[in-house]
Amino acid sequence: MNARRTGIGAAVADAVLAEAVRDGIPPPADDAFRVRLEQVATVAAPRSVAIGWATVDLDRAEIELAERLAHHGRPVVRAATADDALGAKCRLLAFGPGPGVPLPAPSTAGRLAAALARFGEAALALYLVVDTGMIDAVRREGVVLSAPGDGPLGRQRLVLGGSRWGPHLLLVAEVRNRSATGPQAEPVRRTPAGTIT
Repeated sequence: MNARRTGIGAAVADAVLAEAVRDGIPPPADDAFRVRLEQVATVAAPRSVAIGWATVDLDRAEIELAERLAHHGRPVVRAATADDALGAKCRLLAFGPGPGVPLPAPSTAGRLAAALARFGEAALALYLVVDTGMIDAVRREGVVLSAPGDGPLGRQRLVLGGSRWGPHLLLVAEVRNRSATGPQAEPVRRTPAGTIT
């Protein structure tokens, strides 16, 4: 694949990384990760991107990110499907339309645990929501993908070839219903003592 800084890939990388910096949750992205993101985004043409904040403590991360991202509105916290590729249990902070902010926490000694050991809590997963046909297009460009598996946003594939400790890039082609209402949706509420319930 051509790694030139032109087109949609560079625009997606620039926009995602700039938004992450504005929100105070930038991934520890090196040049190799940025090039890989640009290459995949050029072919996959993502409809949206979700920045996954890796943590060892879901309750604490939920509170901290709700406060850090308050300018997006009051989030709804939902239980989410585990991320098979990263070896993580997950929650999802939903701020309205869009994929939300996945919160993966290690459930195995897998990729996410390795990423947390190297970088600490950070934006260690980028979920690119793409049309189903884009998976084959990405593979035709020589990008190696994992087998499909479940993740916090839906059926996904991990982009292989990067470092084991991440940050990780995942393609989500079958998005689950993201309704912010329902039995698992709970708005984040602050009590007088300053805790979120």
